Amino acid sequence: MEMNEQAFLTLGNVYTESKSTSSKYVALRRFKAFFGVTPRICSLTWDKIKQSVPSGGAPKHLLWSLCFLKQYSVEHNRRSIFHADEKTICKWTWIFVELLSELDVIDWEDRFEGAANGQTCFVTIDGVDFKINEPTPFSAGWYSHKFRAAGLRYEISLNIRTGFIVWVFGGYPCGLYPDLKLAREAFVPSLKNGERAMADKGYKDAKRFILPNITNTKEHALYMSRHETVNRRIKQFQILKQVYRHSIQKHPMIVHAVANLTQLMLKNGHPLFCVI
Repeated sequence: MEMNEQAFLTLGNVYTESKSTSSKYVALRRFKAFFGVTPRICSLTWDKIKQSVPSGGAPKHLLWSLCFLKQYSVEHNRRSIFHADEKTICKWTWIFVELLSELDVIDWEDRFEGAANGQTCFVTIDGVDFKINEPTPFSAGWYSHKFRAAGLRYEISLNIRTGFIVWVFGGYPCGLYPDLKLAREAFVPSLKNGERAMADKGYKDAKRFILPNITNTKEHALYMSRHETVNRRIKQFQILKQVYRHSIQKHPMIVHAVANLTQLMLKNGHPLFCVI
């Protein structure tokens, strides 16, 4: 089934209750507030996943999953919106979330895109924590100092020149894995000899990370400020801002799905501010 931008906007208007008399600007604003992305991103995403959609899957189910990620409302509320059985909504939501998590839009090798000759630092990296229900039995290993509750920690890396996401990794208990320890799990071994990443003071390894210092404070702050913008965009999806209440085993899939959607937005009309 072919679905262009206008087709997704029309379909989304049914759920957002935007009338045909509403201006396109208002309709687009409501669509993005409801689903987290634009109709254009929906169309691009559908084109990428439609060959993998199981029999019976439809574009409306993609919108169901986007609403789940963006709003993170309970099944009863989504039933009222989508006029479908809770089990049906749950089934198709998780099918499409998994498809979104498998989108091939983030590539570690893309860190070299736009690199200058002799450049040895290609990316910024930062840790980001997400709230979860307190696991039982209680363990301080889950504790995040950022919001003083249980959480899972991930790391995200951006290409310095393009601002695009090139690395997402994690899903580890916050208390057991400070930023540097998590980076040494997979990120550091992925760097080439002599390559370093720009990071904040939590990454105390001058061999592999460029940290804040007197000579590059303004430049460093600018790069890391832009990086925080991506963290905020990811947490615009309420499933990663609220306390996560589903299976912890599914959390990495959620994070990768949201990161992929954020990447598509970055590459298609919603870039970060330029720093170079």
